[in-house]
Amino acid sequence: MQQRDKAHNAAEAVLQEQIDSLKRQLAASPAAPGQPADRGEVERVQQELERERQGRVIDQRRAKYPYVASLFPADDPMFLGSEAGLAKLNSRLEDAEDHPAVMAPTSPRRSTPVSPKPTAQKSKEELLDDLKTVAPAYQQWLRTTQG
Repeated sequence: MQQRDKAHNAAEAVLQEQIDSLKRQLAASPAAPGQPADRGEVERVQQELERERQGRVIDQRRAKYPYVASLFPADDPMFLGSEAGLAKLNSRLEDAEDHPAVMAPTSPRRSTPVSPKPTAQKSKEELLDDLKTVAPAYQQWLRTTQG
């Protein structure tokens, strides 16, 4: 009986030594399996996921509101704002394109419609004129989304 107790105690001592050894290894290793490496890594991954999510939201809204998307760059943060505001601005821009402003009867008539010039080929004055035509709708959109 004493021999069994000695063998059992020896086996327990070996197992306890293995447990202690594994605990020391886990404490010395940078990350345990299934555990994050460190807070900095976790925050970096979370920020990356947030940027990816925002990118998907922007892409979806640009596809949903083509008139607004045609006026603003792809990475414009306004697409992360109120979707109701984007819808309202998009409908106004759509209505403005479907029903152009009525011209005064005394204004000269164009013989053929002018095709829009690519943005890269426009002069500074032409770009400023384009901005002036879009500014009222954009300002109205800002007022509706901010309160």
